[in-house]
Amino acid sequence: MTKRFYQSLISYRYSFGLTLPAILIFVLAFIRNDKNISKVRPLMIILTVILAIMTFLYYKKKFACAKVFKNIQNPDEYFEHGGMAHHSMFLEDRMLVCENLQVTERPVTGIERIAYADGKNGKCFLYVAQGDDTFTIECDFPKQAKRVAAFFKRKNPDMRIDGITPEGTGSLKELGAEYKMKTGEREDLL
Repeated sequence: MTKRFYQSLISYRYSFGLTLPAILIFVLAFIRNDKNISKVRPLMIILTVILAIMTFLYYKKKFACAKVFKNIQNPDEYFEHGGMAHHSMFLEDRMLVCENLQVTERPVTGIERIAYADGKNGKCFLYVAQGDDTFTIECDFPKQAKRVAAFFKRKNPDMRIDGITPEGTGSLKELGAEYKMKTGEREDLL
């Protein structure tokens, strides 16, 4: 289920970019055949190249996602028992980080520093330093970022936090773990 979630996310993000050039190529081909306008042909070629590039990038992302999930032990555990912040999923010992549609599995320990930054449309970002590597976790709203910071603080007590104050106990339940869709409103998570 987790693999399907990320592959569906990739499909969703590329849906407009793949559909629009295909529709425009069809419309231009209809105009060219109906009115015999030769000036449309270069535009059709450009749109075909754009469609080919978009299709290549789409399948590259899908295959990269499938390759990541071959190395993950029990990936459905994330969906069944884990918490979530935007497109990243968390378990007690590991996490799936989705950064620019690239999914990577990382341990939740060994985090040295977190920095908070505001983004557009109410979104916010946590820049995480783990050893020599840095990555970004996107959050839907600041309170969610505070709860993710509290989760990391519980797992990494010596971690340095910049720009945000952790809120809550740092449990996976605060990130939406064990939440069942039939229980009703999600007021406890907002």
